[in-house]
Formats: sequence, C-alpha cells, structure tokens
Amino acid sequence: MNTKILLAGSLFTLRSHIHYLFEDAGYGVLRAGDGLDALAQLVEGPEVELLVVTEELSKLSGLELAYEVRRSSRLCYLPIIVVAAAENMEGMADLISPPVALVALHATAEQLVAAAGQLLTRISSTGRGIG
Repeated sequence: MNTKILLAGSLFTLRSHIHYLFEDAGYGVLRAGDGLDALAQLVEGPEVELLVVTEELSKLSGLELAYEVRRSSRLCYLPIIVVAAAENMEGMADLISPPVALVALHATAEQLVAAAGQLLTRISSTGRGIG
C-alpha cells in the first residue's frame, strides 16, 4: 500500500505540480486547497503519514496548520514538510516542533521527494506513528 500524503496548498498550479511529483514517486496523495480543509481531512479523513504544506495557505496559514497539528494528541508526531520561499525560512524551524523539514520553493523534485523519504524513515525508525 502506498504511503499517503496530504498536500495542502492554495495555489492550484503549485499544488498540482507537487501532487504529481509525489504521485510519480509512488506516494498516494490527497489534496486540500486551504488550511481549514487540510485540518478537517487530518481529523476526519483517512490516516495520512505525511503532511506537505505550502507556506501560503488561505483560511489557516501553513504555520498555523502545523501548530494545530502539533497540538493534537493524535497528530502530534505527524511529519510535516513546509514548502516556503527561501527568504522566509529563517526561524521557521524554531516555530514548528519536529519532525519537520523546510524545503525552498525553488527546490528540485528530487530534493522534495528526498526530504519526504528522510522524514518518513526517521519516523519509522523511532517507532512513532500517528493514531
């Protein structure tokens, strides 16, 4: 069974591009167009193993979404990748508790998929999962 990823991003073209990158890498990808939709899918929907969020989200920003995930006893260990503009990444790692990866918007497909693989490997090796 494919690892399920929830991809949350307001910009349709960016969300579509990232969706296909992960799908081509063998991941199952669910999409959310805003932060509130993403949070609802995490709480009510099928279990996902990784949250990929763009910094710019409507209704709930990417950082606010990450904060809400970390506050949830069920979701707090969910790995998160935040895709952000390089100039906005400084200090972000201090705002989101691990496991988290920050990936620049200009990153290559290989870098983004590699960041996901590293986070998922780290989670599986520590035995922490969600649920």
